[in-house]
This record gives sequence, C-alpha cells and structure tokens, in this order.
Amino acid sequence: VSADNAEKAPETSGIFDAARLAGIELDTELIAQLNYEKGNDGYILNSLKHGTETEYLQIPPIFTEIAEEAFKDNTQLTTVYLPDTVLRIGAFAFAGCSNLKSVNLPYHLKRINTATFMGCRSLKAVELPSRLTEIRDRAFHSCVSLEKIYIPSTVSKMGSYIFEDCHSLSEIICDLPKYPTGWSGLWNAAFTGMPPDECAIKWKNTVAVKLSASSLMDKRALEALIYEEANGFYTVTGVKDKSVKSITIPKNTVRIESEAFRNCHALSSVFLPSGLLSIGAEAFAYCKELVSISLPRGLMEISDFAFAYSGITKLKIPSSVETVGDYVVMGCNDLRVISCDIASRPSGWSAIWNCTFPNNAPHPAETVWKD
Repeated sequence: VSADNAEKAPETSGIFDAARLAGIELDTELIAQLNYEKGNDGYILNSLKHGTETEYLQIPPIFTEIAEEAFKDNTQLTTVYLPDTVLRIGAFAFAGCSNLKSVNLPYHLKRINTATFMGCRSLKAVELPSRLTEIRDRAFHSCVSLEKIYIPSTVSKMGSYIFEDCHSLSEIICDLPKYPTGWSGLWNAAFTGMPPDECAIKWKNTVAVKLSASSLMDKRALEALIYEEANGFYTVTGVKDKSVKSITIPKNTVRIESEAFRNCHALSSVFLPSGLLSIGAEAFAYCKELVSISLPRGLMEISDFAFAYSGITKLKIPSSVETVGDYVVMGCNDLRVISCDIASRPSGWSAIWNCTFPNNAPHPAETVWKD
C-alpha cells in the first residue's frame, strides 16, 4: 500500500452521518479497519489499516471508489465483495493479491484499470460486468490460474497484454463478431514464450455452444454443487466433493438445504450471495476448518444446528433474520462472540439458539446486541 494511502486519517463521524442519511448500516468494527477519505460522489477506500489481517472483505455500500494500490500485495485476502455503489477501481488496486480467489465486479463499473488484478495467482474466474467499456494494459497479467473469461459486447477499448502470462487460460469468449478498432492488436497476447494458439478465442456467432445467461462464475459454482432450480432460483442441496476447500454460492440462490455441507471437514471459505433467504438445519455442521462466514443482509432464517461443531470463531447476525432454531452454534468451542444487529432476541428466535456445551453443560455463547 502506498505511503499516501496508508497515512490518510479518516474522519469517522462524517462517514456514519452520510451512511445514516443514505439509509446504510455500517459495521463499526469494519470501518475502524479502513483508511478512507471523502470524494466528490461518495467515499474513497484507500487501504486497510496497518496490521489488519483478514481473508474475507465485504466492502460497505458507502464507498464509490477503490483507490490505486488500495490492496496491492495483500497476501491475506482470499475473497472480496464489492458493492454496486463502486464506480471506479484504481490501477494496481489488487495487484499482487496472490491468494485472492474470488472477487465480484460492480454492475456500474465501466473500466478495469491498468494492472488492476496483475499477479492474482489464485484467481480462477472473474465475471466482467455488462456495462464495462474499457480494459486497460495488463489488467489480468500473471493471473496464472485464470481459465476462461467472457468479454461483453460493451467493451470498446482494450489495452495491450491484458492476459500476458495467464498460463491456464484456455478460452476467451467475446460477445462480438470481431475485435473493434479500439482494441489493441496485442490485447490477447496471452503467453510469453508460448504459441498464441494455446488460448482459443471464440467470437460471437462462431461459438459452438452459446453461453448461458448465468455468469461464468455462477456456472463454475453450480458445477461443484448439487442443486434444484425453479423459475431461475436455486436451492443448494449438497456438494459433489466433500473434500472441497472453498465454495461460492451463486446468485439467485434462495436456500441452502439441510446438511448441504455437513461434514465438509476441509471447507474453509464460503461466499454467500445477497439474495440468500434461508440456511437449513446442520447446513455447515462439522465444517471444522470454517472459522468465519459472512451472513448476508436479507437472510431471514437460520435453522437448528446450522453451524454446530464448526470452527467458527465469530458470527454476526443481520437484523433481517426473523427465525433462528435451536443450538445453532452447539459445539463451536472456538466461538468468541456473536454480534446481533438488533437490540434484543426476537420472538421467532429459539431461547436456546446460542447455547454451546462447554464442559458438557449448556451455556450461551457471548452475545452482543445492538445498542
């Protein structure tokens, strides 16, 4: 992180006042970990504060811009969620985030800047937003795990060496009949010292199998899951490989069924979509490596034993949750605190929802209610 970004001294009350006016609830603990400043049309996120270590980062919707080099060379991050309020992402913003596996790009984003994801060696897939108009030089340089990418028809400008040294890239699908005049002749120079035909480029009307409406990232996620579909919405009922380490639940998933990920002992990273409504009984029970999970706003139900005997160390329950079953965190011996974004237990929450069993005796986990 650049010295300029690291030295910004955020004025705390201003951002909370702005959030209240916009009807946005901010996580005090999260905001305290960020360096930011006021911009022309919102707040600019400059960096994480020195010493902050986190694998999962859900950026609040008060931010409209990610600064240059904001997370450069952060090797802790594995998952980043960017809200649709973000309009701009600076050059090198995620460059060198070698363990970053999952990041979504905001709906209104129009430009991917120079070397934004350069050196994100664990990034296998990324969905480009449908309003994107420009991708600048070396945007995905050295993303060695990137396997496939879909470029929407809205992209009118492309820089050079966008995918250089992307050694796993086997297919680029372009929603255009040919590349426009605004694209550099070297835009698809994907490999250094390797033949150019290692990467297939498929133009519109020449693709043998037309890409479905679902995103590449969602399609990849669905391939790993057992699910049911109705009217475009998904219910996840299980996972094909119980040894899975990371799971992204795709958009339009409304429920995770009972025992869907039970006994996934290696599962350490889960990304839940904003439209998720319900988590079934024992859905993540016995997921010993799962130390944290971010429950999305809008979630309405958490069923019995949902996280029982998992490895979670802290849990935050959003104010939208109306129903919580029995013993949701039973046996979570490393659980330090549960934060609830409401003032007191609603009538739809079980009286024993937060009970664990240290020393074989029922005892509620430390629970902090909203003031």
